[in-house]
Amino acid sequence: MKIITENKVYIQLSDVFNLNPIITTLNLRCPVSVTRKCFSDNIVIDGDNRDCFLEFDDREAISFFKKIDCIVDYCELCSKSEDELMEMIKKLHDEVKVMTNKYNNMSRNNQSKRYQSYQKEYYLKSYKAHSINSFLSYKRGEKELILPDDIETLKPKKEDKPKTFIKTITEII
Repeated sequence: MKIITENKVYIQLSDVFNLNPIITTLNLRCPVSVTRKCFSDNIVIDGDNRDCFLEFDDREAISFFKKIDCIVDYCELCSKSEDELMEMIKKLHDEVKVMTNKYNNMSRNNQSKRYQSYQKEYYLKSYKAHSINSFLSYKRGEKELILPDDIETLKPKKEDKPKTFIKTITEII
């Protein structure tokens, strides 16, 4: 997950962990500041810190992370309801399913020609669906997410559950 502000971008460590395959898949040139911070500072990412964020404040890094669509944007997802998030996940899964069926119905010759592009699209769509699902767990309160200090005000509000009114037998009589 990424959080983009006017002059900073925060990247969740779970995305930093997956950054190398994402860069390779998208064939992007990684800015030096990102390479230094993510790959040279000997960051150890584990279950205890994978939801923490790494801060970047240079324009090149901000621009770089804005281009990576499969790393979901916290600010965009925050305004979505649970139903909208579920619909986004379903749409991505449906796209993968259609893409896979189309690929599987190709001749072996066409499959071998399109294998790399199929794998790239499959990876990016699946990764994004997984990230939205992780955000949904946070929004539902199933998972805790500690945001950077200056982002606290954007925390998503848990949706109110519809109230159920049950009349007792004595109220009916």
